[in-house]
Amino acid sequence: MLIQQNVDGSDFFNRSWAEFKVGFGDPSDNYWLGNELLSRLTKNNGYKLKFDLQSRSTSNWYYAEYSTFRVLTEADNYTLQVAGYSGNAGYDAFGWHNGMKFSTYDLDNDQCYTAQRRKAADSGTSVAASVE
Repeated sequence: MLIQQNVDGSDFFNRSWAEFKVGFGDPSDNYWLGNELLSRLTKNNGYKLKFDLQSRSTSNWYYAEYSTFRVLTEADNYTLQVAGYSGNAGYDAFGWHNGMKFSTYDLDNDQCYTAQRRKAADSGTSVAASVE
């Protein structure tokens, strides 16, 4: 199931808490499934998270997979639980988010830097994240 896709690196994901809660976009383009549905889907564990990444400079594909993936409820600020990295994307660049609360420009729950300063910047890759 596709939960997120960023095809163009735009600031399309610079959205409010309410928008991330219900989801937005189109699965064939930039897309977010929605935190509420993601929390309900993963509440009983048993899900893996996989990122498929394509380099814009080389067009090579890479992946990062996590054997444990769960998103807690809104009452817990959609805290992420993720562990068990494997893949060919290099190092575990997402695992340090384990235990972090979800943040948006209008509700900053971030532990290390402010969401107001963070943008969905072009990282030089196209990203699709899915749960299995």
